[in-house]
Amino acid sequence: MATINSASKLVADIAERTALTYVEAFLGLLRASGTTNLIALSALGQLLGTALVHLL
Repeated sequence: MATINSASKLVADIAERTALTYVEAFLGLLRASGTTNLIALSALGQLLGTALVHLL
């Protein structure tokens, strides 16, 4: 039983870190797009869409 709890906690930890990584990347690109014209908002939308697909 302890192994199942450990495995589910590990999966939850990995999912949480993955979600936070996507959020940090999105916020970093959003911040960068405010300071330069190199990053288009459509690219940010694509990144968010990709992040949501991977999280589901």
